[in-house]
Amino acid sequence: VDGLYKAVEAAGLHVANLTLEPIAAIQVAIPEMYRMLNIALVDVGAGTSDISITKDGAIVAYGMIPAAGDSLTEIIAQRCLVDFGTAEQIKRAAGAGETVEYKDIMGLPQTVASEEIMEAVRPAMQSMTKQVAECIRDLNGDKAVSAVFVVGGGGIIPGYTDMLAEELGIVKERVAVRGEEVMGKIDFLEPGAAKNSLMVTPVGICLNFYEQSNNFIFVTFNNRRIKIYDNNKLAVVDVAMQAEFPNDGLFPKRGQELNFTVGGRQRIVRGLPGEAAVITVGGEPADIHTPVHANDVILVKESTAGEAAAMMLSQLPEFNAALQVIVNDRLVSLPRFAAVNGELKSGYYGICNGDEIEILNYYTVRQIAEFMDVQVDPSCNLYVNNNKAEWDTPVYENFSVLWTLEELHFDVETEQEEEESEAWQQETDAAEDEDGMESPGKKPDRPETKEEGREGAALTVFINKKPVVLQGKAKYIFVDVFDYIDFDLSKPQGASIVTNLNEEPAEYMKELKDGDHIDIYWRN
Repeated sequence: VDGLYKAVEAAGLHVANLTLEPIAAIQVAIPEMYRMLNIALVDVGAGTSDISITKDGAIVAYGMIPAAGDSLTEIIAQRCLVDFGTAEQIKRAAGAGETVEYKDIMGLPQTVASEEIMEAVRPAMQSMTKQVAECIRDLNGDKAVSAVFVVGGGGIIPGYTDMLAEELGIVKERVAVRGEEVMGKIDFLEPGAAKNSLMVTPVGICLNFYEQSNNFIFVTFNNRRIKIYDNNKLAVVDVAMQAEFPNDGLFPKRGQELNFTVGGRQRIVRGLPGEAAVITVGGEPADIHTPVHANDVILVKESTAGEAAAMMLSQLPEFNAALQVIVNDRLVSLPRFAAVNGELKSGYYGICNGDEIEILNYYTVRQIAEFMDVQVDPSCNLYVNNNKAEWDTPVYENFSVLWTLEELHFDVETEQEEEESEAWQQETDAAEDEDGMESPGKKPDRPETKEEGREGAALTVFINKKPVVLQGKAKYIFVDVFDYIDFDLSKPQGASIVTNLNEEPAEYMKELKDGDHIDIYWRN
């Protein structure tokens, strides 16, 4: 097309109109009132067969195959030993009578049966109609059309329409040559002019010029002259694509996204959107859908990128979920700690691309004391869930922490009994060393423990819905149940521990009653 334009311009002329043959032919052969139907037009020309498809009131597809009337004429020329022009005459006469008379290149008169001519071209015509049928199916969503209109000189040879109908799998009456039927409203000034299928495409080209539709036009895009095909629906976006303007330059661009992980899971924060492209057509504000006409001047200022994504640790939902523990029977909410790439960071840390973030689900006893701004006496006893603890012992969600100068009651009794038992054992060992043997008279009586000196009360509770009998003590508190279940507090199996007493959060020093229901489990 560029070559055609340049050749015409070099001759000092200009192109008044340029169209495609199937576009011109279909405007004559298939009026708009028929385009609601699924119809194919086949223009069988000299070197190519042009194909177009209509459906739902519009022309929906175009195609072409490199086989047409000339390939049949060449076969006839070889068969009859004539020049190309004479072969064309024989091809047209073969459908008009039973025999055809002609002179070969030697000047000798010859007579050949029309059927013999048809047999010679039948294989080539079969191949041509098969290619046309395949192209129609491909353009029509892998299915045949409802009907086919055939125009052009190559399609009038006897048998062409029947073969095409067979290849498409439709009844032969729905494949027909169109000529005078579609040019009934066209008046030819020359008397006796034939209104046949050969005239459909030339007339269509003529009408296309007068209507000036579906033509190539020139516009100016960002100071560049652009030639583009006008299909009567041309818009700024079409010209931008023709000018190879970057697609993302028309639409707002987001800033760089932020990629990181939280607890091993991928997290993405998108950048902010930028400004859209600034477009004018003829100096007036426009957008990508604004219609474009010949000689329009289009200016497009490329869209901009927005700010890159940014986020602080404190903006993570996980970071803002406080860690709740019980310190000396008082509920304390602790802010979360976060480790970024293995280093502790505050909530003001700006997250970077590729960061690996872990939200810590515990505090140490020391960190709790520092957060509460409490100066704990170094001689205090430390307890986590009523077990002896150290300053670095981890404290998880809903754990209890105690620091006190006094030993807990149940620990004091145990230690006293151990001391008395140890003293009794030392006296016994001394008596045996003195006599060299056990002497009943010298062996001191073993002290009676407090547990032995009183009767223990048996208590039945339900732990995780299973009955458990507590025995050996006069009364029991909640923490006593840990002596009866296999639950290792030193090895966390989740984010926090749930401890409920009768479906309410448990107080660790709460006295138990017969029939109480207790739930203890790790929560992820």
